[in-house]
Amino acid sequence: MKFLVTGAGGLLGAYLVHYLYKVGYEVVALARHYVPRLKGMTSYRVDLVSEADRAKEIIVDEFPDWVVHCAAMTDLAECEKRKRDAQLNNASATERISMVCSDLGCNMLYISTDNVYPGRLGGGFSETDLCYALNEYALSKQEGEDRAIGNYEGARQGQLLIVRESHYGWNAHSGQKASLPESIIRALNSGQSWDAWSNVFFSPIYCGSLCIILEQMMLDNMRGIFNVGCQERISKYQFARAVAEIWKLPVNNVHSTLYSPKAGEPSRPLDVSLNCRRAYSAGYIMPHIISDLEIMQDDPGDHRRMFE
Repeated sequence: MKFLVTGAGGLLGAYLVHYLYKVGYEVVALARHYVPRLKGMTSYRVDLVSEADRAKEIIVDEFPDWVVHCAAMTDLAECEKRKRDAQLNNASATERISMVCSDLGCNMLYISTDNVYPGRLGGGFSETDLCYALNEYALSKQEGEDRAIGNYEGARQGQLLIVRESHYGWNAHSGQKASLPESIIRALNSGQSWDAWSNVFFSPIYCGSLCIILEQMMLDNMRGIFNVGCQERISKYQFARAVAEIWKLPVNNVHSTLYSPKAGEPSRPLDVSLNCRRAYSAGYIMPHIISDLEIMQDDPGDHRRMFE
């Protein structure tokens, strides 16, 4: 089976490329800046926005069984400042890629976000709940979903799988922004305190665990929208404390704060914890947050070697 992964230099993309290659699949990696290199793996440096025609040619020439679209503009503040770029990267690029895939008849997995949910307190959002974007990042990702769905509605072959999630892990290279647990670990290791929101909830999942679930979903030829996350509804404060406890760092240096949007900052949903019952009913087991963090702690970070 052949997989083509966009955003292969990003956090999840790097994990996924390395995982799929390691378990023996044929892998094609597309990245804009940091291109992974492994013996026997095909890699391309391509910008999905400015080099859209070339990206299309690559997909047509490689003709994969699955295109896994991880590439996205994810920084909330940058998306708010550069709304046009957010739309081009998250909505327009997704529309073009899904159009190519649906025309070819190959399958597509679109990595979406839990931020498409409105974030009302209580959370536990299911795939049938109404989406309501509170910021430009969420809006552009939601539009990416809608445009991909529209392209696949008339497709004779191939299917679309959309996964809404929030992932974390070890960054793949020096040019990548530190993930949330990495930032917490670095701050506490250096003797600093870490302020974390106790009124913002989510259901994060470790990239390594997410890759295993995504692989199985694609092997099972799943289609439609699925939430994927840990079993718990956890606050950012509880998450930071869990990281401190597992890495045996000063838990007392993790301080609880309340989130309230400041002038000029993008609004964030307060509670995007996920109801993953649909994935459960299809046979996929979601991890517990503690065991997932322990897996991350034990991970040697072999995916980093692709960028050396």
